[in-house]
Amino acid sequence: MRRGLLAEAGIVLADLGPAGLRAGVDDVLDAAAVAWSARRVGLGTAIARPDPPEIFADGIACAVWT
Repeated sequence: MRRGLLAEAGIVLADLGPAGLRAGVDDVLDAAAVAWSARRVGLGTAIARPDPPEIFADGIACAVWT
């Protein structure tokens, strides 16, 4: 499922090469998803979930950015 979602976002990981041998495939897919999210944050296109972010009792906003 993660591989398909990443492919829909333009990130195709057909051959994991050495990374697939040294790390678990799920770890490589998770790292790719994190890189995708970080790129979206950097470009200013990420969205908060929940939107608007939840505000904790200490005033700090909390959300997952995708």
